[in-house]
Amino acid sequence: MAAAQGRTYPSPLAGYENAPPLPNDRAEDGKSFVNPKNDKLSTAYEKFAEPLDSGRRGGFDVHIYYFQNNAQQLEYAKALWERIRREFPELRIYTFWDRPIGPHPVAMFEVNLFTPAQFGAFVSWLAIWRGPLSVLIHPNTVEEGSHAEVELRNHSERAIWMGERIPLDFTGFLKQLYDLTHPPSPSSPLIFPRIPLKTTSDSVAIDPSKTALVIIDLQNYFPAPEFGRPSNSVGPLGSDIGPVELENGTIIDGSRVLIRDQWNSSFSYLHSKEAEQSEIHIYKNRLHGFWGGTGIEAALASHGIKTLLFAGCNTYQWVGGSIQSAYTKGWDCLLSSDGTATTSLAFAQQCIEYNSEGGWGFVLTCEQLVDGVRRLSRSHTKN
Repeated sequence: MAAAQGRTYPSPLAGYENAPPLPNDRAEDGKSFVNPKNDKLSTAYEKFAEPLDSGRRGGFDVHIYYFQNNAQQLEYAKALWERIRREFPELRIYTFWDRPIGPHPVAMFEVNLFTPAQFGAFVSWLAIWRGPLSVLIHPNTVEEGSHAEVELRNHSERAIWMGERIPLDFTGFLKQLYDLTHPPSPSSPLIFPRIPLKTTSDSVAIDPSKTALVIIDLQNYFPAPEFGRPSNSVGPLGSDIGPVELENGTIIDGSRVLIRDQWNSSFSYLHSKEAEQSEIHIYKNRLHGFWGGTGIEAALASHGIKTLLFAGCNTYQWVGGSIQSAYTKGWDCLLSSDGTATTSLAFAQQCIEYNSEGGWGFVLTCEQLVDGVRRLSRSHTKN
């Protein structure tokens, strides 16, 4: 199941796929439904659902805010902090801050909850006793992803609010990512908009205005079905292909393999509809596009491009050579693992992915790229 922002969620009905249909009978009140009987209560009554933290940190943090310059709120918050310590001594209760701290833009104090019973008792109690104060309840989870990425999600997408919502400052979380947006200096404010990306190794952030998608060798020679790729070879570089019968029956001259201005070296007719007139086409002279005065460096520099997303074929030759050269020349590089392909054995692809992840930059899937674009951040207050 996919969310509007592009994140994928497991189905809430996992484990109930073969359950009988729900009854449509109404209860005695005439409004609610009669639910099917269950032999036992949900385990959620006794234990937090995964991936909530059942360890030392606790499953939920509760942040209770007050405006430190508001005398009435200050007095009430102090009294509430004392009351909680007396009525709920089993909970972990932290410092009564008199100033903003971390992502919290106003003063607050924090309470940790460790069991579903504590959550049910304290949150229901707090709904009455929070008074004029706003409250953020956010989960703590143990799951894959960088610490910054997980914390950002738990403080935003998964947050529960009581009272007026207070915009949090996520700058600290965002700075824990590999920031490829190229601010003027490390102490400069974060650059927005920015695209958060989860890669196979780390989380990064890129500036869409400084990023280019580099698609290498998307020519008829590779994807055209007339050549029977990838099983059949049509000859080495420069060899004569001879006549080629298109799908519609037309016979054309395939010309010489990957020589400029030939049908086989032209932009793939299968993808021509997706091409934009504003796209830049660069002819390369060797295995990679950054050799021999191709003009790609000047073209990228003139558009202020600092980050390159690589796709295309063949991965271990033309893509691999280009990404290695771009890295050594100072560009930030990301390789799309399923946006690249090779007609060679699997280890040839794996070798380029290994080096891209471990030395030349980062590796990600097309799905991860799309997910990041859909979660584009326009300000530091929200994801």
